[in-house]
Amino acid sequence: MLIAEDNLLNRNLLRDQLRALGASVVEAGDGSEAMAALSKHDVDAVLTDLDMPVMDGFGLLRRMKQAGMRMPVYAVSASARPEDVEAGRARGFTGYLTKPASLAALASVLAGVGDPAGTMQPDDGAPAPADDELPELPVVPASYVEAFRAQTGADLDECAAIRARRDVRPLERLLHRISGTLAVVGRSQLAELCEDLRGYVAEAAGWDDEIEFQLGYIAQCLRQMCDRLPVD
Repeated sequence: MLIAEDNLLNRNLLRDQLRALGASVVEAGDGSEAMAALSKHDVDAVLTDLDMPVMDGFGLLRRMKQAGMRMPVYAVSASARPEDVEAGRARGFTGYLTKPASLAALASVLAGVGDPAGTMQPDDGAPAPADDELPELPVVPASYVEAFRAQTGADLDECAAIRARRDVRPLERLLHRISGTLAVVGRSQLAELCEDLRGYVAEAAGWDDEIEFQLGYIAQCLRQMCDRLPVD
């Protein structure tokens, strides 16, 4: 299995899940690295994030088709919005899994038993708690503390640079990446806020007070989470 994912925590989780299911895993940080890996390794299927730097998941799928590669390619995304699932269907992905993908969904991918009509639906996993039952901040499992600290530290640095420039262009991608990280450690009010702000930013004409306030609060919460992490 090849994983193409720029988010370190998401990549580590997928790697560990697939290995637990008995798969051999090749890792890539974006679509360009994935194409290079595909030229060196025999791969049965690809799991790819959609929003990555350098080359995104759509670009990877297109390049693979151009190169005559016919193995299954599954989109793995933090977004379960119907329009995103439909975009995956239209582009030709074999399936669409929402982060964090369940072991059952990944086992189905490995077994090759997914129904093409059904695999394009979001993988919901266990029933989600009601919004009013969500914790404000999620708890980071011990096994992912270091990956969470590294990924979130990089995201906070980028967040500070974006706020200094008041630049909405890269903000939607950053919020998508933060949402993916938070999805790994469990649903929370903070993750919901990130997705809500991402939708707002997508429609915004420019930087405004709402973006500044909400993004500042998200950054404060992420710093609080990092401060709570145990130190070896």
